Amino acid sequence: MIKSSGERYIEARCEQVWMVVDDENCRARWLSFADQIEGVTVYEPSTSVTFVTQEHPSLAHMSSVDCAATLTVELIPEGAGTRVRILAAREPSGRLRAIAMKLTAQRTLDRHITISLDQLAQMLAGRSNG
Repeated sequence: MIKSSGERYIEARCEQVWMVVDDENCRARWLSFADQIEGVTVYEPSTSVTFVTQEHPSLAHMSSVDCAATLTVELIPEGAGTRVRILAAREPSGRLRAIAMKLTAQRTLDRHITISLDQLAQMLAGRSNG
């Protein structure tokens, strides 16, 4: 299994963060994987959601047919704010594919998680200031 993750503290209550995470239109603006979401496998309001995804477009050179992929967004109350954790997991169909993905995809996935967390924080900062 290939895993990538990232987390960020956001100065907003879980309920505020959840409104952005759960809204499909908002999600398309902050989550760099949003155009690749196919369905939801776990849905715990105000806590977490797990999406079934396709490969990110930047990984299009690698066939996604033999790779199960999920993306989980977790919200953890912390003080007056929320710790947001994004976990991406891909299950390649074989050992060679796993090695190839680890070498070529890991940094790209990590980068997109960081970008998504940055964009989410910016969206929420804009809401609390406006």
